[in-house]
Amino acid sequence: MTRLDIFKTALAQTNSLRSRHPDDTVIQSIIKQLDYLVELEERKRNDRERLNDIIIGVLTVREIEPLDESVAETLYKVVEQVEEMKNQGESR
Repeated sequence: MTRLDIFKTALAQTNSLRSRHPDDTVIQSIIKQLDYLVELEERKRNDRERLNDIIIGVLTVREIEPLDESVAETLYKVVEQVEEMKNQGESR
């Protein structure tokens, strides 16, 4: 599974979770962050410095894990990918 696949899977799962919790602002925030990551990976944007603003991991631990463990697992994969992206940026 590619990084983009992971991001898109997470986005689909999080959107599904939002349909069950439509007023949850944390879920909405995660979706915005995932949208950014998808666009970055698709090279539709290049503002990599915003990677440091990604807080999906913290939000997942606090809010998503109690709602849906499966979605949380996918989001943790996203967090791993974001860390890799940050490290790649430092080595440039």
